[in-house]
Amino acid sequence: MKDVVKTSKPYVNAEGKLVVRRRRRKNYSLYYLLTFLFVAAVMFVLSRTLLFNIEEFTVEGDDIYSAKELAEAAGIEEGDNMFSLSLAKLEDKIRTELTYVESVSIKRKLPDTLCFEITKANAVMCAEYSGQYAVLSSKGKVLESRLTSPISGIPAVTGLELSEVKDGENAESLDNSKLSIALNLANCISDIGFENIGLIDISDRANIKLSYDGRIEIDFGTSLDYEYKLKYIKELVTVNLNRLSEGKVIYHSQTAGASFIKSEDLENSDDTQSDEDTGSENTEDGGDTQEDNQTEEESQ
Repeated sequence: MKDVVKTSKPYVNAEGKLVVRRRRRKNYSLYYLLTFLFVAAVMFVLSRTLLFNIEEFTVEGDDIYSAKELAEAAGIEEGDNMFSLSLAKLEDKIRTELTYVESVSIKRKLPDTLCFEITKANAVMCAEYSGQYAVLSSKGKVLESRLTSPISGIPAVTGLELSEVKDGENAESLDNSKLSIALNLANCISDIGFENIGLIDISDRANIKLSYDGRIEIDFGTSLDYEYKLKYIKELVTVNLNRLSEGKVIYHSQTAGASFIKSEDLENSDDTQSDEDTGSENTEDGGDTQEDNQTEEESQ
């Protein structure tokens, strides 16, 4: 008996066409790939020419600007293809052109709508610079500039040393820590509803001064624990003091609290100090002072 030897012969069908079929399968795969690429290219061209053209603009969030104003600021109009637009560039352009937009997000809503999602900029202070005023948002964005006087209802801030003021862009200061402190104070004043703060003087960061209702000066000190201090002082001037009181509040510390000095007491203190100063001058030049006093008595 001969040994059986197995050989690896290719399987063929009754007509012997296995090799041919394998070649056709390879050809079909290439055909499918080319067809897919062709269709994808056609769809890409159509999506940027005939399909997905803008027919409507909508606004969500804060409606401070109309859809038409937003589209005009972005430089787009109906009929533009939404997939040919760089949304990030359009968003930057809107934030710059329409200053009271704090943030904007543009969304495509197929097949033909472009949606603007808007967050309004919150004006928190009027910053003095070069004899003019600029309205700043809660994030330091310049909303308006070159104003001759501050806007009522928000604090005027002096001593900021602003170096860069351009509408639609963030303000810059020679001392950016001052700007940061002023924004923290102004935002907190807005958040806690501390109304009638007319002035924040940050010329000296260690000795910040505020003005309330045009009748109470506040020696605030540093910005340390500013939120607690503002809430404490708000309670003092709006609840504990008479609504007609005039004078000065001096904040000491969390343990010592604050003291209030009436205007007449401040005047008496100033007069006393003035008399003491005059007295010291008289000591230095008694003859002239006596002559002056005699002249005053004669005139009376």
